Amino acid sequence: MAASTIVADALWTYLFYGKVPTSALILWLGAAVVGGGFVPLAIFIAARGRRGKFHPARQWTALLTVAAFTGGAAWGSAGVLLFVPSSIVDQQFLLILLLAGASLATVLMAAYPPAFYAALVPLLLPITVRLLIAGDTASTVLGIVAIVYGATLAYLYNNIHGTLLDSLRLRFELARTAEALAEQKSRAEQANLAKSRFMAAASHDLRQPLHAQGLFVGELQARNHDAESRRILASLKRSMEAMHELFNSLLDISRLDASVVESKKENFSINVLLGELQLDFSPLAREKELVLHVLDSSAIVNSDPALLKQILRNLASNAIRYTNQGKVLVGCRRRGDQLRIEVWDTGIGIHAADQKSIFEEFHQLHNPERDRRKGLGLGLAIVNRLAALMRCPIEISSRVNKGSMFSVTVPFVGTAATEIPPPSVIVDRDGDLSGCTILVIDDEPEVLRGMKGLLEQWGCRVLTAESIAQAAAHIRASAPCPAAIVADYRLRNHETGVEAIARIRSLVKKEVPGLLITGDTAPERLQEAYASGYQILHKPVPPARLRALLGYVIQTNSPPTAHEENIGASPVLNKGQTSE
Repeated sequence: MAASTIVADALWTYLFYGKVPTSALILWLGAAVVGGGFVPLAIFIAARGRRGKFHPARQWTALLTVAAFTGGAAWGSAGVLLFVPSSIVDQQFLLILLLAGASLATVLMAAYPPAFYAALVPLLLPITVRLLIAGDTASTVLGIVAIVYGATLAYLYNNIHGTLLDSLRLRFELARTAEALAEQKSRAEQANLAKSRFMAAASHDLRQPLHAQGLFVGELQARNHDAESRRILASLKRSMEAMHELFNSLLDISRLDASVVESKKENFSINVLLGELQLDFSPLAREKELVLHVLDSSAIVNSDPALLKQILRNLASNAIRYTNQGKVLVGCRRRGDQLRIEVWDTGIGIHAADQKSIFEEFHQLHNPERDRRKGLGLGLAIVNRLAALMRCPIEISSRVNKGSMFSVTVPFVGTAATEIPPPSVIVDRDGDLSGCTILVIDDEPEVLRGMKGLLEQWGCRVLTAESIAQAAAHIRASAPCPAAIVADYRLRNHETGVEAIARIRSLVKKEVPGLLITGDTAPERLQEAYASGYQILHKPVPPARLRALLGYVIQTNSPPTAHEENIGASPVLNKGQTSE
């Protein structure tokens, strides 16, 4: 600012040199340099030197007003000292320069009206008075122009000042709003983290008794009962399966959010998955008197078979759940190097405005009463996360009261000229465990009793331990080497099932197959468990799944290479059973 003032002063001196007395020019130049340059500069330097310190606003506004007045008076003195009575052209030029300075003051002093008027009046008053008393018509007209221009500037200034105040007020309000939003966001994130921790802890604590209950029910079902007892046991099992479905869905969300699910792609015949869908969902469709039609396909695709199966299962399940009459159709369409797998239904349909929100957790359009028989509102949320993980686009087309079409698109590889092996998803079977010694490590006595009773019903010899030390004692007592180890992931005294399996292996000097069972859903716990490399079963464990996986790992004497637990609803089941 000071540099520009000096340049302007020098320009004015050059323009009026020789036209006015030298003494008048020197006097004006001194006033301009001191009043228009040094005084504002001194105030600016003082303000910078005392930045961050508290000073009353009145003090600084007073200094600003003084600086504006000295600058306006210094420059305005040109209206008298640089006035050329004999040249109307020079008078016009001088007036233009002073009006330009007044316009500049309008911008510079827009925030504080007293400072603006302190600069405007001494800037224009001398030239206006000098023009009006010049005596000639042209000078009088110029004086009137100065008055009109000054009044117009004052009017415009009021508008600019009001706009500036509104802008500043809005800016501060936005800043306060942004600060409040940031604080609310922080609180929400903290609350969400606390909720996640609470849900993980509550889930673990609830899974423990539910897991034990499932083991006892499995043991009871293996015994002979009368018809009424079998009916009660069947009802109890259905109730447990409903709770298991809820836990599985919550676990799926937790595992996907924890990034412990990996997409492992391979080439396989899509017809294998289509056949499994037909087998799994035909009973459910018949129960609702619907026609389920799954079209065969010879396409070979490159994708993760277990994750893709889960997507198709969720889509098919939703289609049947929300279709009251008509049919459900599953088929494939080739689109260049892509294969689109479509699930059509003649159900209730979805409004266009709701077609994005249905992929949110616990969002159900037609279940305000939260009827569990209508689902949990997690199926499409899981589909959405799985599709993002696999980079497979999900599309929806729907008409209210006409039906819906959901599709997932996967890379197309070719067609199968002959039948190819099914994808590497473990197929369940009734494993013969008779005579096998199973070491069970869990810090819950009820779980140990349930596991012992169930495994003994399957013909196993069972060793139970509540800690690593007790498990090691069995080995030191010259007990038979266990055929497999089933360990809870979280044990007492901060011990883990991973440590327990490693300790037993070191004692027997053999790679004994190990299974981890956990009730945790916390992302960090899941990441730790999956990093171990062992197969994970999540409480409550269905007895059929436990038996099938035990039989598999004992038979192969090595951990399975497939995605046995990629997502909670792609289980290891007995042949002929539907998904848990």
